[in-house]
Amino acid sequence: MKIEAKHVLFLPVLPWFGRHRMSFVGRTNTLQLLDTALVIEGQRRMLALYVVDLFFQQALSEWTMVTVPYSRIERCRYYRRWLARGFALAWFVLPTAVGLVFSVLSWFWESPDVLSLMTAPLLFGLLLISIYVVLRIVPSRYVLRFRRPDGRLVRTHFRIKTRAMRRAFEQRLEANRKSAGMTRTSDSGRLCLDVHDATRES
Repeated sequence: MKIEAKHVLFLPVLPWFGRHRMSFVGRTNTLQLLDTALVIEGQRRMLALYVVDLFFQQALSEWTMVTVPYSRIERCRYYRRWLARGFALAWFVLPTAVGLVFSVLSWFWESPDVLSLMTAPLLFGLLLISIYVVLRIVPSRYVLRFRRPDGRLVRTHFRIKTRAMRRAFEQRLEANRKSAGMTRTSDSGRLCLDVHDATRES
């Protein structure tokens, strides 16, 4: 199974203490589920300059194919990120919504002038833009955690855009991992695949 670039989007992984990340940039990255491994192919960022590299992502990346055997995947889990979205909406959207309510109520408290009549539509437009921006900057995503050959734990984030494609991805990943000797545990309907080393099972 191959998920083309138009159906998958790799997201940035924020730096954190002790967290090793693998970031892919651009919109040409693909995801493949082979019989023995998960393969990510695309523009991998090789040098992180944080704020500066936002303007030079392509220059700081190279075309790479990363093969992750199923035995080295520790977890692949889908997060809807409702809590993060709630905080972002409260921070950006709530003040605009309160201003819009008071602007509309002011029409009934006193005779509206031209300024007050223009304020409500502007705040309503700003409210819609804020909701759209929050949903775009805090999207739901898969968090893939796996170990490199040297044993270091790495994570990468990606988003599969359609529900049908997500379901097909989860079913194929589950089937491939089962055939590879992995076991699956579920948590509230979300994909959660944990590794059990075959050497420990034997």
